[in-house]
Amino acid sequence: MTGLKLTHGLDFADLYDREGLARLDALFLDHLRAGDEALAARLEAARGDPSIAAKDESDLILALAPLLEDFIAELFGIEAEIRAQSAAQNRLSPIFACKRLFVQRQAVKAHSPEAAESFDGPALGAAAILTFRSSWNSYLEPLVYLNSLAKFTLPVALNNFRDSYGLPVWELQLAATTLAVVPVLAVYVGAQRYITNAMAFSGLKG
Repeated sequence: MTGLKLTHGLDFADLYDREGLARLDALFLDHLRAGDEALAARLEAARGDPSIAAKDESDLILALAPLLEDFIAELFGIEAEIRAQSAAQNRLSPIFACKRLFVQRQAVKAHSPEAAESFDGPALGAAAILTFRSSWNSYLEPLVYLNSLAKFTLPVALNNFRDSYGLPVWELQLAATTLAVVPVLAVYVGAQRYITNAMAFSGLKG
């Protein structure tokens, strides 16, 4: 891995060095200012205010996620691959929208408004987050029954970043792994209060 290089004159050794990480942070701030100067100002203000409210911190992380994804793709030099994957997923968006509407309508028909008011909101939120995480990280089942790259989960798709000799292309696998963490982290941070509340008021606390 010593021969692998990142953009901006960085290499992987810089990711384990304080000065290298400081350079990386400065590069990200420059990237952020170029894309959204107001968001960059919010980030810098939040860094200087350790007492920032949890909700404001969550909103900030969610707002930063798309620009962070772009920066990571640029850092690893995989912008074209990311655009290709995004285009493949966008082609399936109408199908996903129909599925979502179908599930929502079935849920509305199955429960009256009075019954819905009695549902445990924090528990449902926690269950939704844990279900999302499990589906996002799913590997064995998709490996068995999926045969289309456009439908692979990320863990399965990562295994396809190989060269013509079947050897892993480490820079692509590392970059994609980093990107795969961003949505899960954003969802968890944005809804962490549901998880903590569900555990606090259930038998999961220990």
